[in-house]
Amino acid sequence: MMIINIHDIPPEGLALDISEKAFPLGMEDEGITLDGAVTGAIRITPVGRVVSISGRISATAKGACDRCLKPILTPVRTEFATDYHPAVEMREEMRNEHEFELIGEDLDIAYYYGEEIDTDEVIREQLVLSAPMQQVCSEDCKGLCTHCGKDLNSGPCDCKVEMVDPRLAKLKDLLK
Repeated sequence: MMIINIHDIPPEGLALDISEKAFPLGMEDEGITLDGAVTGAIRITPVGRVVSISGRISATAKGACDRCLKPILTPVRTEFATDYHPAVEMREEMRNEHEFELIGEDLDIAYYYGEEIDTDEVIREQLVLSAPMQQVCSEDCKGLCTHCGKDLNSGPCDCKVEMVDPRLAKLKDLLK
């Protein structure tokens, strides 16, 4: 993948095939990495100073089940189309403030700085947006016991757990 100078994009656009083996996703702190290559194709088309980028990409995310912590592989596939505007077109308060309120039209616009667009960043952004928020090994995964930590998929644990509504806990104390 590469950094594209917007002046080097021909008027008819630029098509790039993607096959990148070592691609850092940027979610390693959350325990999610990529397993294998990122593949796909993107098309970069200039429309004045706006650069339209569209494509399809796929990869396999490697992480742990959010319920039982078993290692799992999750396919991530996305088709996208985003227009990148020069950063000079940003609303004034967006340029000067670290915190600002987004309005509806801001959600559909991305910005590039200077004269270059980093296709790695575009692809990374699309993969992160397409990755599932919750990774589970199966929809019926029972997870771990909150008391002893046993994997409940392999059978019930021996914990004696009384289900007491916390709002009624004080009444239970009165019965003692």
